[in-house]
Amino acid sequence: IWLVQSGQASDVPGQLRSILHSNRAFAYVKLNKWQEAETDCSDALALNNGNTKARYRRSMAYVELGRHSEALQDIDRVLKEMPDTATNKEAVDLRERILKLQTPKTETTVHKALELKEGGSRGLPAQGWKRMEIVEASDDESEDGRATKESEKDPFPDIKVEANMSGIEEAKNQANSLFAKGSLDEALKLFSKAIWLVQSGRAANIPAELCSILHSNRALAYVKLKRWSEAEADSSAALLKNGKNFKAKYRRALARFELDRVNEALQDIDEVLRQLPDPANNKEATELRNRIFESQKQTKVVAADVVVDADVANTQAEKTVADEHAQNSPAGGWKRMEILEASDDESDSEQKAAAPLVAQQVLEQQEEEPFLEIQLEASKSGIEAAKNKANSLFAEGKLEECVKW
Repeated sequence: IWLVQSGQASDVPGQLRSILHSNRAFAYVKLNKWQEAETDCSDALALNNGNTKARYRRSMAYVELGRHSEALQDIDRVLKEMPDTATNKEAVDLRERILKLQTPKTETTVHKALELKEGGSRGLPAQGWKRMEIVEASDDESEDGRATKESEKDPFPDIKVEANMSGIEEAKNQANSLFAKGSLDEALKLFSKAIWLVQSGRAANIPAELCSILHSNRALAYVKLKRWSEAEADSSAALLKNGKNFKAKYRRALARFELDRVNEALQDIDEVLRQLPDPANNKEATELRNRIFESQKQTKVVAADVVVDADVANTQAEKTVADEHAQNSPAGGWKRMEILEASDDESDSEQKAAAPLVAQQVLEQQEEEPFLEIQLEASKSGIEAAKNKANSLFAEGKLEECVKW
């Protein structure tokens, strides 16, 4: 995955890249690393929205993270893609489990309690995924023909973008102009077309910093449309490309706040404030942090006396925070971020003043190889060989080594 994301392996198709993320997600599932599993599944689906296994695993990760509504949405999509009762039993079982978790008495309390427990409800058996485990130990969708070719299809054939660096830059600038004019749907399409060209491998050697900007800008469009889940996912994708993208982190904090994930929102906004210590530059971030803090303080719920049903967690809920802010409350505290992001070219002088040396630091991070002891050929065949090696390690139960590969 690092070889692909760093641009050193540039001829890797989107479908194979989706499999890499989906397989690593499955290793994280086995290790009970639910947040990492969810992130990898989302990346896999961004590359191939027809990756049913990745959607199934994300549903399971959502369950363990207490995000039951999103888990149900994913598993319902899986069942639509797998209507055959001979092959979807585990998905049906998982859906029934989610519905039990969504009982009115326990939904809010358990959702928040599980968010406070790192790794989710570790005591729960991971029911409803045995067949997915068996199939995924080797998981080569290209061999068994189960994967769709969705990632290979142009989602916006009517939008013409040149598949190179200058074309992606031009698409970004045009999308920014559409955003500034209020044409949000058109801006989304153009951002999405540029992102698809990169993720499908058609536009190669695009710097990670530019990819991060594309995702961060699309996230802002989603914020304006109050599509919080998409905004959160795009912000996370932007941060995968550039961990120093403070605008993306700010937007993810805002999206997570609106999604009632207040603990994660607070963590993000605190990191933003560490990156922007100057009061002249962090007013909106400070205001958002105050909103998050006030929401926590005003809506704190003590759940010590709530005994969660055995089907849910088999444990007594501890103290939790239930953020009950109104869904339609104004998204205050981000006007400056909105203005800056309308054009959002982090390479210009204004951005360099706000975040000095960020680009240089990011490039240095991207060039530093994370696993020097693992030698891979930076090509499609090399990536295929690495995937097969990782699958073998997975089958042997060597999960940490599998994740490294």
